[in-house]
Amino acid sequence: MTGEGKLGYPKSSLHALLRTLVGLGWIETDVTGTLYRIGMRALLVGATYIDGDPVVRLARDALDWLAEVTGETVHLARLDHFDVVYLATRASRHPGRRLRLPGLARLRLRQRARAGRRRGLARPVTPPARTVLRDAC
Repeated sequence: MTGEGKLGYPKSSLHALLRTLVGLGWIETDVTGTLYRIGMRALLVGATYIDGDPVVRLARDALDWLAEVTGETVHLARLDHFDVVYLATRASRHPGRRLRLPGLARLRLRQRARAGRRRGLARPVTPPARTVLRDAC
């Protein structure tokens, strides 16, 4: 099926748009020019979002404190529809327990895929836990 059939746009228009996005750095192509992926500019915009997020700024000291006190890996994440988006991480002191997220491009982990292993991941923090964290900082 052609691009026009799947998306409702002429194939030539989609090709011109892809060339423009490649030229601007928003997407990248493989050596054959047939496969596309997110480009460096999109990654930089995402990093800028995290740097400017007021919740991330406010949580930095709490994340540092919690990682220091527990010695474990600590994450700040936000639920975005069905995705868990990791915004900040503090690594465990224990090398064998460090969870390595493979770069900013892979910060969105499907909640549904992980739900069977980590039931509590998508639930909001309970009020008592919020109070404990707020009072400790």
